[in-house]
Amino acid sequence: MENTTSYLNRVIKEAVEQSNFLLKTFKEVFILYYNFKEIATSNFHVKSIILPNGTKVDTVNIYGVLVDKNLRGKGIGKILIKKIIEAVKDSNIQYISLEVETHNETAIKLYKSTGFDVYRETASVLYMFKKV
Repeated sequence: MENTTSYLNRVIKEAVEQSNFLLKTFKEVFILYYNFKEIATSNFHVKSIILPNGTKVDTVNIYGVLVDKNLRGKGIGKILIKKIIEAVKDSNIQYISLEVETHNETAIKLYKSTGFDVYRETASVLYMFKKV
C-alpha cells in the first residue's frame, strides 16, 4: 500500500506532466491551485533594464515565484515561469528579467534551466534576463 507522501508525490508528478492544475490569472499574478489549495504564486510587472551592451529595454520583471515548501522540486516553479513566458510572447516585450539572491542556489538552478542568463552580479544579487 502506498503511503501518503509517495501518493502525493506521484499525483503531483502526474499533474505536472499533464499541467493538470487550476491556474488563475490576475493582472501580473499567476496563482496555481491543486485540490482547491493554493500551492504556488508568481508576481511580475513591466520595467526597464540596461543590458550588458548598454541598451535600455522594457522587460517583464519577475519579482516572486513562491512554491509551497512541501511541494518544491517537483516542477511547479517551472510551470509558473513557463506561463509567464507564454504570456509575454503575446506582447511586444522582448525580455524577461529577475533578481535572485546569490545564496538561493535552488532558484538560480530553476531560472537557468528555463533559459535565463546573468547580465549583472553583485556580492548578494544576480540580475538575470531571458530573450523571449
